Amino acid sequence: MNENIDFMKRCRQIASAMRKQEIWRQKQIDIYYRKGRPLFKTDKKVL
Repeated sequence: MNENIDFMKRCRQIASAMRKQEIWRQKQIDIYYRKGRPLFKTDKKVL
């Protein structure tokens, strides 16, 4: 039973991480098309 609870908790964490990643991706697309440049360089430093 406890394993089932841990599995469900992990599934919720993964779903939450996927939502956050999608929000970040949409933000990057919006910035690229509005300003013509990405928010981050390839080395992850903020421009």
